[in-house]
Amino acid sequence: LFFRFNSRRKTNSKKQRHGAGITYYSSTYASKHYIGEYKNDSKHGIGELEYRDSSLFIGEWKKNKRHGIGYLYMKDKYTYDGNWRNNKFYGYGTLDIQNNVKYECSWYRNLPDGFCKKTTISGGIEYSNWSNGTKNKNCNIKSHVNTEIINPIYHDIKLL
Repeated sequence: LFFRFNSRRKTNSKKQRHGAGITYYSSTYASKHYIGEYKNDSKHGIGELEYRDSSLFIGEWKKNKRHGIGYLYMKDKYTYDGNWRNNKFYGYGTLDIQNNVKYECSWYRNLPDGFCKKTTISGGIEYSNWSNGTKNKNCNIKSHVNTEIINPIYHDIKLL
C-alpha cells in the first residue's frame, strides 16, 4: 500500500499508523501521497492528499473520508470549497466548474439542496431553489449582468 510512513510516532500499540506523517503510495494507486494526521490507521484530522493527475484535496478527514471543511481541486474539471460528509458535498459550499460557471449552494450528498446562486463567466446571476438535486421551476430568478438581488424572496422588487 505505501512505500514509507514518516511520523513523530509511527504506530499505535496495534502497529497502526497513528499521529502526523507522510504516506507515499505505490504507482498502482490513484493517490500519490498523503501528508497529515492518522488515527488507528485511517486518515483522520487535517491532511492533504495529492493524486497522480495533480488533483488535490486539502482539509479535514474522518475514518479515511473527506469530512468537515475542505478544498478539492480536480485538474481540468472543477474545484469545490466547502463542507463535506462521508466524501460527499454536504452543507454550504462553492462549486466552480472549469472557471465557466460557479454554484454557491447548500448541498446534500453531492446534489444541490436548498437555495443556490449560479454565476456565469459573463457575470449573469441566477437564483434558484433545489430539492435533492431537482430544481424547483417555480422559484427561479435571473438578474442582469453584474447586478445583485439583495433579497430574492421579494419577486416584485425592481432594481434601480
